[in-house]
Amino acid sequence: MESLELKQPVLIGHSVAGEEMSSIGARHSNRIAALIYLDAAWDRTYVPPIAAPKDEGNFDKVGIHDQPKPNPEWFDPAEAVRAGVEKPEYHRISVSALAVYAAPRNWKELMPGSAEFTDPEKAAAAEKVAAQMARIRKHMADEFRAGVANGRVVEIAGASHYLFQTNEAEVLQEMPAFLRNLKR
Repeated sequence: MESLELKQPVLIGHSVAGEEMSSIGARHSNRIAALIYLDAAWDRTYVPPIAAPKDEGNFDKVGIHDQPKPNPEWFDPAEAVRAGVEKPEYHRISVSALAVYAAPRNWKELMPGSAEFTDPEKAAAAEKVAAQMARIRKHMADEFRAGVANGRVVEIAGASHYLFQTNEAEVLQEMPAFLRNLKR
């Protein structure tokens, strides 16, 4: 911001950029005008409650092997912080912030362009993954709403993680509406 001589910019970020935006918002709200998160307001330290044993392994069944296993007994937040992941300090963000979340309703919307699962077990696992991600997204949106005093949440039904591509019109409708309401 200094080298570009930006005064009170609106920061817009997608995905993992949300971590940087939350950090800047919490530490330097006085230097920015607002934050716009595009499927980026996620707490990556969150470990979802352990699913029923029958639902274990659904991520693996659909080929998502890097998904951390939801086991709060071994998750170490200090280790995550050392690795660069911090719990967002939403309560310290004093500027207006818009969190636009993708809200896919099923596997095909969650993973557009992915192959159809012909195996009924994999197809069922895919829908369970989509449902679990919907529960996690709801938690993230609720956490954002509760933490950011001047926050607004918008969920775009049917959008994928790349909502600025799959649902460009809705994103381009929400952003100017949010910006018009900023106090300057």
